[in-house]
Amino acid sequence: MQFVVSINIIISILFTLVYFHQFIYLLLPFFAKKKKRNKMDSTIRQHRFAVLIAARNEEQVIAQLIDSIHKQTYSQKDIHIFIVSDNSTDQTAAIARKAGATVYERFH
Repeated sequence: MQFVVSINIIISILFTLVYFHQFIYLLLPFFAKKKKRNKMDSTIRQHRFAVLIAARNEEQVIAQLIDSIHKQTYSQKDIHIFIVSDNSTDQTAAIARKAGATVYERFH
């Protein structure tokens, strides 16, 4: 019985030593100093997005899809649409170009 208790104490001590750093990380946000924002910089930097669409014979819906992306409330100068027309036999590439997307055609 004493042997089992000793093993349990040793395992408890090892467990505490191994995972003690995680307790520190839990408490760290409460003691960390907050960064001060520069009062002169009132603009918030927006991210830029690239929308990549793989399409094959999608002439019926590609214009509506690109139009839907353009109707987003995000700044349009920060969104760029790329269409990869993969072995299309219809006018998918031409319609996408007309709608304002950058089109790459692939024939293989």
